[in-house]
Amino acid sequence: MGNFSDIKVVAKYAARLGQCFSTTRAINGLSKPDIVKIPDVFLGQNKEYCSTDGVGKISPFLAQMIAAELGIRSNTAPSAFQIRLGGCKGILAVWPEAKDKEVHIRKSQQKFTATYNGLEIIRCSHLSCATLNRQTITILSSLGVEDDVFLKMLTEQLENYQSAMSNDDLAISLLLRYIDDNQMTINIATMIRNGFMAERDPFVMSLIHLWRAWSIKLLKERLRSLLRTGHLFLVA
Repeated sequence: MGNFSDIKVVAKYAARLGQCFSTTRAINGLSKPDIVKIPDVFLGQNKEYCSTDGVGKISPFLAQMIAAELGIRSNTAPSAFQIRLGGCKGILAVWPEAKDKEVHIRKSQQKFTATYNGLEIIRCSHLSCATLNRQTITILSSLGVEDDVFLKMLTEQLENYQSAMSNDDLAISLLLRYIDDNQMTINIATMIRNGFMAERDPFVMSLIHLWRAWSIKLLKERLRSLLRTGHLFLVA
């Protein structure tokens, strides 16, 4: 797993052990990338702020290889990847100066030393719709946005989820507006387009009900409210 002998804090020790068990996907055909160690960038009058904490670089070639391996449906490779690399973790941003199979790792990404240095991907950047969350709502509320605005958005979204159970077009629109990491909502939307929802296919209907329950769970736990074109917040 690695060398953890220099970690004396129990909580940090357990966290570093857990790092080895993150759900990742190894990239076939890439036994070991070319690791280049680069320094962190510090800002501030006394260089007290690390502006590159946990963020390294990856070559465009490797980004294309990863995109092909993950089967990403896009003409261009993602611009950033969340990774594990032996005892390193964090984000790798695509950088033109990184060549061939180079991965540039910063000191802030090195959590412990390990013999294994295979590149493993946790997730990659992708397009996403804008949403509100608890923190954003708190900020907007403190700036003068009335509570009725958020309640109206929440009510509208819940009504849309309910109407989507019998409205093909609305269901497809909502499924494609917020796409999950595994892109399962795209597959469900495709099945609806092919008429499975109109025929009330039991399997497809169970998937749609599961998607609605999952979406409402996000609203309940995180208040992740979708923003549509036309939403305007007037702040003091």
